[in-house]
Amino acid sequence: MVKKHIAFLLLICIGTSVSFVTVALLKKSDSTIYRGALTDDKGLYEFSKIVQGIYLLKVSTVGYKTTFSNEIPVDSLSAIQMPDISLQTEGVSLNEVSVIATKKPMEFKNGNIIVNIEGSPLAVGNSVYDLLMRLPGVVVNDGAISIQGKSGVRVLIDDRVQQLSGDQLMGVLKSMSASMVEKIEILKNPPVKYDAAGNAGVINIVTKKIKITGFSGSVNLSSQQGFYGTQIGGIALNYKGKKFTFFSGANVNNQYQNNVNHQYRAVTYNGVTTTLDQHSQEKDGGIVGNAFVGFDWYANDKNTIGIRVEDMPGSTNRVRIGTNNISDNSLGYNQLNFNASVPNVWNIIYTNINAEHLFDTLGTKLKFNADLYDPFVDIYGGSYQNNFSNSNGTTALPPYYFNNYNTLTFKTLLTRLDFEKKFSKTFSLEAGAKASFQNMQSTYTLQNLNDTTKRYITNPVFTNTFTYKEQIMAGYVNLQKQLKKFSLQAGLRAENTDIHTLSITSGIAYTRQYFNLFPTASIGYNKNDKHNFQLSFNRRIDRPDYNSFNPYRQFFGSLLAQGQGNPFLYPSFTNNYEISHNYKGIIGGSFSYSRTTNYIFGYQTQNDSTKQTLSKIANLKSSETYALSMFVQKDLTKWWTLSLNATGFYFGFNGTVNGINYTKSAPALYGYVSNMIRLPKNFKVEVSGLFLSPWTDAVNNLKSRAAVNFAIKKSFFDDKLNLSIGVNDLFFSLVTKNTQYVPNQIYQVTVTHDTRRLVTALTWSFGKVKIQQRDVNGNDADKKRLGR
Repeated sequence: MVKKHIAFLLLICIGTSVSFVTVALLKKSDSTIYRGALTDDKGLYEFSKIVQGIYLLKVSTVGYKTTFSNEIPVDSLSAIQMPDISLQTEGVSLNEVSVIATKKPMEFKNGNIIVNIEGSPLAVGNSVYDLLMRLPGVVVNDGAISIQGKSGVRVLIDDRVQQLSGDQLMGVLKSMSASMVEKIEILKNPPVKYDAAGNAGVINIVTKKIKITGFSGSVNLSSQQGFYGTQIGGIALNYKGKKFTFFSGANVNNQYQNNVNHQYRAVTYNGVTTTLDQHSQEKDGGIVGNAFVGFDWYANDKNTIGIRVEDMPGSTNRVRIGTNNISDNSLGYNQLNFNASVPNVWNIIYTNINAEHLFDTLGTKLKFNADLYDPFVDIYGGSYQNNFSNSNGTTALPPYYFNNYNTLTFKTLLTRLDFEKKFSKTFSLEAGAKASFQNMQSTYTLQNLNDTTKRYITNPVFTNTFTYKEQIMAGYVNLQKQLKKFSLQAGLRAENTDIHTLSITSGIAYTRQYFNLFPTASIGYNKNDKHNFQLSFNRRIDRPDYNSFNPYRQFFGSLLAQGQGNPFLYPSFTNNYEISHNYKGIIGGSFSYSRTTNYIFGYQTQNDSTKQTLSKIANLKSSETYALSMFVQKDLTKWWTLSLNATGFYFGFNGTVNGINYTKSAPALYGYVSNMIRLPKNFKVEVSGLFLSPWTDAVNNLKSRAAVNFAIKKSFFDDKLNLSIGVNDLFFSLVTKNTQYVPNQIYQVTVTHDTRRLVTALTWSFGKVKIQQRDVNGNDADKKRLGR
């Protein structure tokens, strides 16, 4: 529902005006807080974008009695100026004000989920990447993110799509401190203003905004200790004036993790079965960071112009040492000892220019955004040593050493124009257009060590230069209508995709152009104040990225494990249907069905004679997901809030794998529980746990996993200084075990990540006033994302 743009003007007088007074706009129907604000240095404040209804004002501050206004009816025709409100003193002088309240840990609205990070003890000291596994319904497996069992998730930061590959995106999320995040939105039914990409939906990371006039900032430092140590730090400095806002910040994460891997394979060739039993240990990590500066200029009441520039550098290295024991001598050796070092260095410069024009006070507006990623350089290296031994430990074959290098350069430009118009209090329109352009070139070189000259010589078989060009032109329109207790929404997005790829070395070229329509629709029914029902539908797409298309081969530690892209991949399309019910915001449930065509999945193939595996990516004809979800969020006492989210799944997959017919179906269960406990003396405790039952994804079958996280937080100096200590994965039970069932293959892998970590953190916020508003609904963009 689009909001009215009705202004309130409040003057608080006690002979003279009083600044920095807390003003809450309450709904008369249930006395919940709808908006929160502070008076400025002249005792003035303005509420805008208020929906039609009847409200009350609640005015409170230290040293004065709390005061309520009379009823305030709001329509869509004119602004309302309130009379002066006088406060009676309680004999206490007014100094610096700090209003601290606690948001609910999670909010469930229309099938979407908001996780409020600000104030959570478990958030302090962790990166945004650390938080992903704790989001309800979200599963992270080797950098791949899924929502409610469906892969294909787009990640946004402050409504901006991140144009990064999996490893690059994970690096950026690891560099972001969780203390800089206000909330994370899990949008399973995003509106058509967002790109149609992402079969499972969208995760939108909303960073903290500048809420006060004057100078403000924060500093955060944290340390994690597992097998290796991790240090995370960040600083933010901001200034908000009447005509402009300046903001800046920097974050750095010096993180290393220990991963223990066990892989088992059985290969049958000419009637003989050979087993390969590999054990390896990996040190993975490095330094990743980001620094940004921005400026918003409020030219007048109708026009705002902004710019933001961000630098995202990183330098990591993955070192793996291992042994592969082979049951026979069919390869000429019984044991392969390998050592691999894979450094990765990147730097991304991101620039955003934005502008907004308001046509009237009813909310007609035009917004423009342009995002440029340039320069964008990503460099991978690799040094691999393979030594071959007999069962008695003697040398069986000469060693095989090689290096590889892959330099990727990108240039990405995104432009977007959005228009919003409210025709009446019950009918509104949104429309817009977007153009995106991405060019990428990958130059890959592999060099073998010459045993005679001891020099590395380029191997032309594995050397390749690959180019990828993508252009997407899109337009959308969205209509919303309120009919008494019914709310109707219908939208349509059109996207034209044009892709050109070329392997310059091999001459393999690929061109694909396709035009698609992506409708969305929802019907909401508010039976009464207690019961809300919603029925929704959307269609989405998951496009292969440039890494998936690139046909060059890369190595994973040893000579026996390789990976390769597929230049002939098709995009996958998903139709999502969902019906949901909410009871008083306490208990809710939903049932959803999704069908995906050309499902994109990864699998292993093997060369039976050489025993080498090749990780491939391909399309499966179809997949289906049934999901039954429920949530409970209840204040069990004044100091204890319980949040529970559970989902039962049934997955089905159908198609061909490596030329052989394949059908698989299986149930699964996911559960998440969070306990927020508020103690005296500004202590806060949070205990959360998650459980994943055995899980099926195409040919991959994951064993059950679970984790328990604990943190305690102490606040000082009116919540300006926060100290936190906690433990992630307390029982060290988040172990990944995967068995891959592919015809004529047995492949099993167990990975123990460095997930049990002791976390300590210190956060200091400074500035004149800090206000955290309880149960504030948020701005227009937030509500439109949530289908309200």
